[in-house]
Amino acid sequence: MIRVEIRSEYGRIVREKYKSDVIPAFLLLNKQGDEIFRKNGTPPTKTKLLSIINSTKPNLPN
Repeated sequence: MIRVEIRSEYGRIVREKYKSDVIPAFLLLNKQGDEIFRKNGTPPTKTKLLSIINSTKPNLPN
């Protein structure tokens, strides 16, 4: 998890790319930078984040 200062130049770029205008906004991105989860306001719980991360992992053979 990283924190982005939305008033910075980088923050502006992130805001525009992910069309986020609510503070705070919590975005979960995959390795390609695609948004897989968004929650505005209060942070998502650890359980919720782990659930999302685990559900997006590919099923690997044993």
